[in-house]
Amino acid sequence: MNLEKYRTKNNYTYGKLAEMLGFSEHSNSARLVQRWCQGFTPSSKNIKKIVNATRGKVKVIDFFKE
Repeated sequence: MNLEKYRTKNNYTYGKLAEMLGFSEHSNSARLVQRWCQGFTPSSKNIKKIVNATRGKVKVIDFFKE
């Protein structure tokens, strides 16, 4: 499941998703997560954090599917 589908399925705002994923320390974390939900690929370090935070519901391969 891609990150946007995960977000909508769980009724998260971009800000709430950023907080849940552990990115709230970034100055504009909601915008960062929004970009990822729209198809921009996070760094490998951030992909690992996302996979762990979603307990594997969002997988590495989900960031590379078209």
